[in-house]
This record gives sequence, C-alpha cells and structure tokens, in this order.
Amino acid sequence: MAEDIKKVVEQLRSYPKKEGLPDIASHLGSAERIKLLDAHWQIVIRDFQGQKKSPMICKGEAAWVAELAGYDKGDAKVLAHFKTKRADIPFSTEALSKLFNTYERFYLSNPNPSESTEVPTLNTENQLKMSRIYRPYSAANKFSAAMSKQVPDYLRITVPSQSLDQRLTNALNFIAASSEYGDADGDLSGYATQLKKVTTKLNNMGLEYLDRLMLNRLPIYKKIIAGLVTNVELLQDPLGFAESVVRELKKVRYAVIEKIAIGVLNDNKIQLQDEELKLFVKDIMAIGFHYGPNAVEPAILKILNSALEEGGLSEYVEKYIARNEIKQEKFTDDIKRRMVSHLLAAGINITDDTKFDNGGYDEYFALAYNNATSTSESTMYGSPTAGGWNFSVDTFDEVVDQAIDRENILAAGFLDYAYELGEKAHIFQLMDVLYLNWHRGILDLPQSAVTDTLERLWQDRERRNTPEERGMSYKKTLGKGDVEVLDRMIVNDQFEDLWATLMEEVANFIRKSEEISVFSEGAAPVSRVPIYQATKELQYNLTEYGNGRTKTQAAQLRSLLDTCFNVLDSAEITDFYGFGTRRDRWTVIDRLHKEPPFESVPNLSALKTVAGKGNKVFQWIANFNEATVSDEEFETLIRSAEAWIIAQSAVPQDEGSQSEDDEGFDDFEGDEEFDDFDD
Repeated sequence: MAEDIKKVVEQLRSYPKKEGLPDIASHLGSAERIKLLDAHWQIVIRDFQGQKKSPMICKGEAAWVAELAGYDKGDAKVLAHFKTKRADIPFSTEALSKLFNTYERFYLSNPNPSESTEVPTLNTENQLKMSRIYRPYSAANKFSAAMSKQVPDYLRITVPSQSLDQRLTNALNFIAASSEYGDADGDLSGYATQLKKVTTKLNNMGLEYLDRLMLNRLPIYKKIIAGLVTNVELLQDPLGFAESVVRELKKVRYAVIEKIAIGVLNDNKIQLQDEELKLFVKDIMAIGFHYGPNAVEPAILKILNSALEEGGLSEYVEKYIARNEIKQEKFTDDIKRRMVSHLLAAGINITDDTKFDNGGYDEYFALAYNNATSTSESTMYGSPTAGGWNFSVDTFDEVVDQAIDRENILAAGFLDYAYELGEKAHIFQLMDVLYLNWHRGILDLPQSAVTDTLERLWQDRERRNTPEERGMSYKKTLGKGDVEVLDRMIVNDQFEDLWATLMEEVANFIRKSEEISVFSEGAAPVSRVPIYQATKELQYNLTEYGNGRTKTQAAQLRSLLDTCFNVLDSAEITDFYGFGTRRDRWTVIDRLHKEPPFESVPNLSALKTVAGKGNKVFQWIANFNEATVSDEEFETLIRSAEAWIIAQSAVPQDEGSQSEDDEGFDDFEGDEEFDDFDD
C-alpha cells in the first residue's frame, strides 16, 4: 500500500466510532456489507446539529464506512455503492471530505492495490477458486504513435463526431496496438486507386457505428485489406471487396467487446471461467450497449446481472431443446432468450433433476416456447399473450439520455394501425354488416364458432368503445380524425407535422443517395442526422401523448381487431364471399364493400401498406438510439418509410372518415330494431 494511503487510513482509524453503528465481521462479503450500509444509512447521515438540521457525514460515520469497505484492501463495490448513495450529502468538514475522497479514489481507481494478478472467483460449485486475470488495456498507450500517423485519403473512413466512453476508446486502441494489427505497416499505395473506390463504398454503405470506429483505426483497416488485396478478382470489384471487409470485422468486433468485458469484470473484481466469458461476450454482442461517456460499464454489469438472475435456466432450456419434442431449428438465440425470460418471470423452481429428466416440467417449457414465439411474431394479427399484451419489443439497450417511454410509442403505433385498418378499411364496421346479413338470412351460415362470435359481438356492443370513443383515442394520441373530443382533453396537434418531417427527410436521404451513386462516386456519405433528429422529436411527442389510457385502449382495440380477423379468415366466410382462387380475408373485405351501406371500395392494398409499413416506422421510433443503430435497422426504416410514402399517396385523405360509422346503415332504416346498432 502506498505511503500516503497508509496515512489516510491511520487518520480514519483514529476517529471514534459513533453509537448505533455495529461492529463488522471480517468474513462478510460485498453484498452483505452493502446490506449493512443500507440498514444503518440513517445513522451514517445523521442530522448535523445546528440552526437547521440537514444530513451530513461526520468523522465517526466516515471511519465506520471505511472499516466496512476495508481499511487495508478496499471493497470497490461497497465504495461505489456508498458513493452513489451519498450523492450530494456533504462531509462535516472540508478536511474530512478531502481525506475520505483520497481513500475512496485510491481504491476505486485501483481495486486490486496489491498488484496481484490473482483474484478469487466462484466455480460452478460456488467454491472459492483462484484464477488468473489480466489488465485488458496495458498496451493501449502504444496506440498513440499509430494514431498520429497520417491516414492516406484512400483509407480514410468517416466517423460522426460523438463522445465515446473511455472503455470503448481504450479497447479500440488496444486492438489496433496489438501484435495482430499493430504491425500492419505494409505499403498499400500501389493499390490506391482501387482502395479509394473500396473506401468510398464503405463510407456510403451506412456502416454500423462500431464498424466505422474499428475501420477508423488505420492498423485494423490495413490488416484486413492486406489479407484481401492479393485477390486480383476481388480487387476489381469495389462493392464485393467492401462487403468482404465488413465480414472480416466480425472477429475484430468480438475482440473489442471481449476487451471491454474483461476490463469491466476486472475493475469490479469479478472473474468468469473461459467458457462463461465467451457466453458473456456473446450476450453483450447480441444485446448491445450505449457508447456514450460513462454508459458502458453500467450496461455491461446489467447484462451480467441478468445472466446471473437466469441461473441455470439456460442450461435447462438447452436440455429441453435436445429432447427434440419441437424441431431444434425453431429455437433461434432470440427464442431461447425469450424462453429464459418467461421462465424467470414465471418463477419456475426446478428442484428435482430426475423429475425434469422424466418430463415433469415440460408443460412450463412448452408454454415458454409458445410465449417466446408469439411475442417475437412480427405480424400484428396474433392474439395478446397470456397475462396481457405489454407492447414489448426486442431491444438492444436503454435510451439512457432521453426521457423516452417505448410502451407509449408502441401503443400509439397500434392506434395508428387500428385507425388505418379498423376505420379506413372499415374492418370494425364489417362485423356489423356480417351480423345483419346473417340475421336477415342473406348470409347462410351453419351454427359454428363464427356465428357464436358474431352473436357475442352483438351482445357486447354496449360494453365496447363506440366509434366516437375510438375516434377520441385517435384524436388525442395522433391528432387523426375529425371527431369532437371531451372538454379539456389534450389533442396531439403536432404529430402529423412531425411525421411528415420524418417522411420528408427519408425521401431526401433516398434522393441524395441515388444522386451520389450515379453521379458522384467519391462524395461523402449522405448524413443521417436529419432523420435521427426527426425521430427524436417523434420520440418526445409520442412519449407525451401516448400516456393516460392509450395503452389500455390499444390493448382493447387489438383484441377487437384480432376477433374481426378471425371472423374474416374463417372458412365459412371466405367460402361464401370468396371466388376462384382468391379466398382470403381481403377478398371478403373487398366483396363486402360492394354492398350497402358502402358507396365504394377503399384501396385495400394501399391501406395494408400504410398500416403495416407505418407500424414498422413506429417500431423504429420506439427503439431508436443513435449510438447503437445498426445498418439493418436503418435500412428497414428507409424501405418501410419509402413504401409508406408511395402507398399514402394512393389513399384519399377523406377516405373512411369517422362520420360513416356515425351515420349507421341507410338501407336498413326500415328495421327499427337495428336503429341503435353502432358497432
């Protein structure tokens, strides 16, 4: 221990411990010490006696905290917890503040002060075991010289300006300075003309941000090129060469994430076995993390904590899959993760391995599989999963720097979906038409589940939302429709303008990209910033206006829409209204629109596109995080928005207005018993 920290510890030891703070047993682990700190927190921050009482930490309390964390070898977890919990609560004197900060800073910045490379770890039997751990960034400083080298124009990869977490910067520099990449000093100037085209392709491909950061390190890019440039045929194909570079980046990405993971584990005095580390790195790569300052470590520790909470459930899922009761190719990594999450949330407790081996828990795993496949289903027509629909999506990280509520955005997105199909395509109203046709004998149906459903819809009409109530939901959340709203109801008047801005920026991006592709091969890539900014504005807007009953209303409308589609998909209905080879729901919808009370058939193809592609845009908005946007996500947005723009132009703006529902059925005016049939 350094001489100055010894003096600090001696000073802290000299302070008498205050009454009410217990003695500390030497065998306590970090978690137990943290619990002890939490249990006695009000004593630690006892009110300072004065004219005004306020929380303050005095000498005796500071000494107890130091003893709890460890005088001779500080526990970084305890100190980090204390530092976070303390926040702005001051020490009683400036001298005490400086003294404790010195103690705290020493152990938090140097959690292994003995300089030993051996730290304790837990094996699968939870027995203490010594395992070797190494500092991940010892060679990072070597990269300073490499970074100072002039990057040739034909190898210059553009990277948007953004502050990075130091761990990410260190890991990138370490890889670039390693023996595998740091020695890549071969002269590539003889291929400058061809490589300029390759680099231009890479800059215009909309690479994922981390890929750009890796290629921006010249040794990494040069090393990859050196392995490909000898292929003469590939060298004449700039796009093929660029795609090969991206494929080679996969192993570099793994190395970068591994270095970051080891650094976080090391600094938190956590050790994993080799196989555990590999699985941990794969989890990080699959889930992702925020690249901004001070964001990497919390994100990675959260992933680790989630893995620890899952315990052995992943292993049990693998054993269940091995039984081949369901085809093994059905179990993607995403499905497996969802199964584990479902089992964890359900609180399953497997205490008897023999019972498990004999299939005693299979019903839980089958239910978890059904839940995983239904929640990952991309179509909007699936029924809500057991326990209610929570609007969940597969996400890669949390938006830590914005007050964004994804559920509000996704709920608003479903209201938009219901508005396009339920109202403009009149699918809700079609249930009325079918019921009336069946009641009058026009639709000849045998008694079946379909007729039971139509009857139930009729009997429940008083309990369902009226067209006016649905209209108020659309108006309040999305500003759509012309229905009158309740007094003091806040209406989202900004949404349609913000949405139009996003669509305009997407159109500009497509146009500029095509111009560069045709006329200006060497130009810089088109900026995504306007699209990102328009997305953020929609995030804020929908977070605000997707509140209140929006989620409840969305869930109710989804249940109703599911029921409508089940009726329209039934064999009895499609056989009656279908013709030729066209026997599906859309044929039924088309035929029904040719009957009273409808005056024309809406453009169903365009409405399907507007609803489906529009919902993909809502998913983009809900999941958007600039630091972790992948090329696939961005490409999905561009293609979805482009299809929406084209389809929207084919849908008349006044088509399917709410007033049609209010008017009822003109051709049934003579049937007084149906005068109040409004849904």
